[in-house]
Amino acid sequence: NYGTSGQVLTSGGASAAPQWATPSGGLSLADEWAHSGANFNSGQDVYYDGTNYSKMNSATSSVMTVTGGGSEGVFAFPSTGMYRIYYAAYVNLNGSGYYRLRCFGSRDNASSWTENVIYSQNLEDHNSANSHPDYTNHESFFNVTNTTNDKLKFGVIVPTQAGSADSIRINIMKLN
Repeated sequence: NYGTSGQVLTSGGASAAPQWATPSGGLSLADEWAHSGANFNSGQDVYYDGTNYSKMNSATSSVMTVTGGGSEGVFAFPSTGMYRIYYAAYVNLNGSGYYRLRCFGSRDNASSWTENVIYSQNLEDHNSANSHPDYTNHESFFNVTNTTNDKLKFGVIVPTQAGSADSIRINIMKLN
């Protein structure tokens, strides 16, 4: 008996014969998204638009979607479950100052954004204009309980100087 494609042998204990079984757990969705970047003004929150996102890699035949066009890009989920969210960006302020990276969650189909999925403390940029930007990354988990209502968006908030965010990467993985 060779089992069927994808099955593995599992032990039933010390006195039982091994059995063929379909493995469970692992990842069922893994997407890497990129955003071309965004400029922001001092004291003005900016959320990345939906137009400039592109899917860089996908380890599955994912149906993750981003909507929003020229306004805030909103991520929708194909199924319920626990998702690992990874968010990274190069941020450059036009002078010394602070900023925060943020990933907001909505539980009411993007009517309100009340859940801080990723909310960094003040990140200091000692650089001046035309210097190397700071690279920062954060990760968290988001439990999707309703695919119609549960959404995410990403941005830079409360910058103390004007600047830009570039090389933005967002990885979303569903954990089984």
